[in-house]
Amino acid sequence: RSTNMAILWDRSRSDLDDQCSRARLWGNEYSGKGVDTKEKNYHLVFGTAIHDPLVELAKNASVEKVLTASRRSAVEDSARGFRGKNKSPEDVARVANESCALWEGLIRGFAQYRLPRILDEYDIVEAEFEASSVVGTHPKHGDIILVARPDLILRRKSDATLWYLEYKTTGSLAPEWFESWHY
Repeated sequence: RSTNMAILWDRSRSDLDDQCSRARLWGNEYSGKGVDTKEKNYHLVFGTAIHDPLVELAKNASVEKVLTASRRSAVEDSARGFRGKNKSPEDVARVANESCALWEGLIRGFAQYRLPRILDEYDIVEAEFEASSVVGTHPKHGDIILVARPDLILRRKSDATLWYLEYKTTGSLAPEWFESWHY
């Protein structure tokens, strides 16, 4: 296997590398895509279930269409994220149903209150697209490529400046979580 392989760099890889360079290798680069655990973190699964419908709403999908298309997977994903040791099927079903109700409320609330305010001030330029840029070279590995998938690129109507918007959810409102987004 050649060692002359581009180095991909993004926030997730950078955060993993800060914790442990071996975690970055296993999580992102092993065999070209990394390895993943079968069990998922509940908060990560729920955040993804929120994220994807918000992107679809930004692409002009109706809230009913987004909810209909995503409802089943939101329940299943919530159950999969919660499942684990010592969890009864009844507990898994209860959490999945509660999560789905919360999920639907957050999507409906965003569609009715937050998205119209965003659209009053901004035009959507792009929603959820692959972006990459060569930022340097490594003597052994070749190109160092910054990769990103912005949720929304917006243009403010008042001055035509561009804005980068990311949808984020959290399982905690601790100050450490807010501080982790300093860049």
